[in-house]
Formats: sequence, structure tokens, C-alpha cells
Amino acid sequence: MRNRLKKEGWIMQGKKVAMVVLLLLMAIMVISFRAYGEWPVSFNATLNGSNYATLEWGMKEGATDNFDNGIDALAPPASPDGDNVYFSSITGEPSPYNKLLKDYRGISEETTTWRLVVKVASGKTMVISWDGGTLPSGWVCTWQEADSNWNGVGDEHNLSDTPNQIEVSNTTGDLLTKRYLIKAQVLPTYSISGTVTLQGGGADVTEVLLTLSGDASATTNPDAQGNYSFTGLSEGEYWVTPSLNKYRFEPPFRSYNPLNSDQTNQDYTGIYQCDLTVNSAHDDPDPSVGTHTYDWNTQITASVTSPADQTDGTRYICTGWT
Repeated sequence: MRNRLKKEGWIMQGKKVAMVVLLLLMAIMVISFRAYGEWPVSFNATLNGSNYATLEWGMKEGATDNFDNGIDALAPPASPDGDNVYFSSITGEPSPYNKLLKDYRGISEETTTWRLVVKVASGKTMVISWDGGTLPSGWVCTWQEADSNWNGVGDEHNLSDTPNQIEVSNTTGDLLTKRYLIKAQVLPTYSISGTVTLQGGGADVTEVLLTLSGDASATTNPDAQGNYSFTGLSEGEYWVTPSLNKYRFEPPFRSYNPLNSDQTNQDYTGIYQCDLTVNSAHDDPDPSVGTHTYDWNTQITASVTSPADQTDGTRYICTGWT
């Protein structure tokens, strides 16, 4: 069997010709993160269905645990029947600075507690309500009844759960005092990190785009060493998908359901995709006529079968093996 490679293609004689073809075809970083800063929450108090007071609490730049003039506000005096609602000072400040209508604290990532006092005269009902949609992102806020020494009693309730209210009804003959602990705690956060490597094609690894989807959305590019990370992610369901034109990735994506711990060594390998186009005016080449895609550095065997006998002497020219 004799093969000669010419510019126009292969000149083949005989029943079958085979050839081995070796394919040697060769940030702006957007990270989901939590920003700690100022945030306010309002409580609306009604007494027997009528507006009574609006309280504010949260975190502000320059605020402290004590009364801060220009930031906090003192609570008004109680009604003639003794009805009142206010935040009690946690530092034991003297009257009137121990009863606040607005109670802001300094910006912090630590668990912070407010002390809410509700006083209701006999035969009355006071309702403290709030908009769950205004609670700070990245925090879990709760309320819990407390005893006279400010020890928590019973279950903690998430302020985001409905109904968004605390109702105090007094069916006794005396003034009723209720105490509540309002807490704000930073949600724990987690990270996803790993390394991206590329095989073939000559692309720069920093061109790879990694897309985070699910309970948060973000994109990032690896650094020059292929390292990437998504940080500040709350517990939840996420997917990470790498992409780069002309590359196939292993694995094609990773899922986390739920993400509840730091995930390291979440690596990806991008393999360059090579196209082999086959054209033939005669018979049945293998691979078949058309365009075929292979991983970089894949070795394939290409062949064409001629209908002519070896003794016939007829030659067929198959072109386009590229």
C-alpha cells in the first residue's frame, strides 16, 4: 500500500488507506460580599388601635451604647394611665436618659441587644409592629420575652417571621409591664475557592469567567496563577460555572445545596476544543464528512475506503483533512 501526501489532499490506491492524525491544535472581580454599615428599623406602637409612638433602633456611625445627643431620642412621659413603650438603657444611665424612643448603637459585627419595655394599663392592648422587609440584610433579628432581670424567657422569634408584631393585652386590674430582648446577630458567611488550569489553546487563565448563581449572583476571573474565590456567602443554594470560548471544563459546574461551610479545592480544568473538518467526494471516510470536535491532544485514526480493487489501479483523491 502506497500513500503520497500532496497539496490537494491524499492520493490513495487500494482497498483501504489509514492514517494516524494527532491533533496538536493547540478582573474586574465582582464578589458577593457583605457590607456592614448603618441600618435602621422602626417599630410602630398602637394603643387600642390608635397610633401611640414610633420607635427606632439600629446602628449608626458615631453612636455608642449610651445616650447620644443628636442620634438617640428620649421617650416621652407615660400616659396618665401609665401606658408607655421605650428602650431601656443597657448601661444604667440615670433618668431620663434610661428611657429612649430612638436607640442606636455603633456599627459592629458583634451580636447586639436592645431592651424593649411595654407598659399597658388595665383593659388596654398595645401592639408593636414592624415591616419585615426593612430588616438589615446579612443579619438575623429576633425578639424574646424577658424577666425583670432581663434574662430571656421562652422561645426566640425571628422578626422576619409573620405576624410581624408583638401584642400585649392587659386583662388584669393593674398596670402590666412586659420586657423584651431585641437581638441582631450577623449571619455566618462562607466561601468557595479553588484553582483553574487550562490545557492547550494558548489562552490566558485570567480570561476564564466563573459565574456564581443561586441565592446570590456574582462573577469573577482567576488571578494569573488560576486562583479564584467567592466570599461572604450566606448559607444557601449555589452553583459555580466556568466558561471560556473554545474550552470544555471538567467538571462543567459545581453545586452546593446547601453551602454551610467553607469550600476549598473547588478546582476546574479547561480543555481546548479542536475542530476537524472532513470533506470527501468519494465513499465513506472515517470520521465521516462534516466537522468534528475533539479535546486538545486527542489522537484519532482517520481512514477512507475505496470501492476499487488494488489491481484496478484507479485512484481517488480525498481532500480537506485538516
